[in-house]
Amino acid sequence: MPQTDLDRFTVVEQATDLFWKKGYAETSVEDIVQATGLNRYALYNRFGGKREMLLEALAGYIEQRRAAFMAQFQDASMRPLQAIRHMFTGFIEEVIQTGNGCLMCNAVSEIAPKDPEIAEVCRGYQEQFVAMLTPVLKDAQSAGEMRPELDSRAAAHTLMIFKVGLATMVKAGAQRGELLDALDLQLAALSRAERAKAWEHES
Repeated sequence: MPQTDLDRFTVVEQATDLFWKKGYAETSVEDIVQATGLNRYALYNRFGGKREMLLEALAGYIEQRRAAFMAQFQDASMRPLQAIRHMFTGFIEEVIQTGNGCLMCNAVSEIAPKDPEIAEVCRGYQEQFVAMLTPVLKDAQSAGEMRPELDSRAAAHTLMIFKVGLATMVKAGAQRGELLDALDLQLAALSRAERAKAWEHES
């Protein structure tokens, strides 16, 4: 990676951390200047401003999340619903450790209602998440894990909404055990009766 690209990547990561911890409204241009070492002229010249920096931060976050989530489904020893549970438990641990929820979920609640372009980015992320989970859920149906009468895309969309809820509840103080119980109940609702508990015990 060329040095200029590396520097840009580092700057965007530093700004991403700020937006994640403080939120967009509470992150000032001066905060970005202090965190990144850029002066105001360089910030506006290279990125266009705070909002443009946020857009780049969200794009990087989306790509990182996509790669991380897809990696969860590469373990051939896991059945599809096990892999989905593994992905969600990793997400729960991440949002608990940071204490700041999910950057994209935060953007949905804070900025998307007032900014159509940010809203479109958020919808794109949500659609990407649904598109990623849908074939995994179809595999779960083919393997006899998931109830065959359910629509796999609708189920994926339900899990996307559930993910947003998890991140929100962490910020509200929900405990790990409560979140894991909610996850097990959500997946049990998708499972065939004879599989609803079996996969849970093997996770």
